[in-house]
This record gives sequence, structure tokens and C-alpha cells, in this order.
Amino acid sequence: MDPSKVAEYERLNKPVLVSGLMDFWSGFRDGTLKFSSLVARFPQIPFRFSDTHGGMMDLETYHAYCGHPLLGLMDDSPLAVYDSEFGDDDLTSCLLSEYR
Repeated sequence: MDPSKVAEYERLNKPVLVSGLMDFWSGFRDGTLKFSSLVARFPQIPFRFSDTHGGMMDLETYHAYCGHPLLGLMDDSPLAVYDSEFGDDDLTSCLLSEYR
């Protein structure tokens, strides 16, 4: 991206849509990084879903949380993946080759 464009939009506090960043990820192109695919591939492998509490949760439980109207859909501080050790184990290391 042209640095002058970044400054132009930041200075004006103008919203932008950045597209195409994942087009070259093999997992994005073939669909293996879709959430439904990840749940099917890694249903009970724990991932860290909190930046402050270090809590671990499997994808099946996280999927239920995301769809629950009082939890994931209305949460003012929704859970997201914050796993600095992601891909360090043999169970998830295959995912590292599917994105950059």
C-alpha cells in the first residue's frame, strides 16, 4: 500500500475497506480456514480465547458461545483467539501452513 494513502486516510479519520489480504492464503482459497471447517477438523482441541484470563476452550464450545443470544451475540467483550502459542503443538501446527 502506498504510504501517502495511509497518511491521507488517517489524517482525515476516513474509514477504509482493505480487501484481498487473504486471497493468497491456501486455507482461505480452499475453505479449510472457514469456521465450520475448523470446528469439523479440530472440534475438541483447546484454543486460548481470552487475552487477559488465559482461558482455554475447544471450538465446539466456542461455536455454541458464538451462537448463544445472551453470550456471544450480546457480549460487550466478546471472546476471540489470543493464542501466542498457536501452532506450537502437533495438533494445530498444520494450520500454520494455511495462512501468512
